[in-house]
Amino acid sequence: MPDNRKTISAGSYASQRTIFAVIPARSGSKGIPNKNLVALRGRSLLARAIDVSRESLLVNRICVSTDSGLIRLDAEKCGVSLVRIVTQNA
Repeated sequence: MPDNRKTISAGSYASQRTIFAVIPARSGSKGIPNKNLVALRGRSLLARAIDVSRESLLVNRICVSTDSGLIRLDAEKCGVSLVRIVTQNA
């Protein structure tokens, strides 16, 4: 049976829609406190997640959701303007 779906390139699709990458980055790790800020070869784990999101051909907006001011600062240092602070009661 032939595939009759239209083929849309990733770049074309992304330019027609707003596609968010939501990166959850909680600070409350029991094993490794603030593990999202731990540097691996000079880049925090959060910075690496942001880098990978930027490399995607589909993603055109990045949002970091966090409960930590330190993680928010790291995300902003990486150029992410959308940072959502999550409170415990939310």
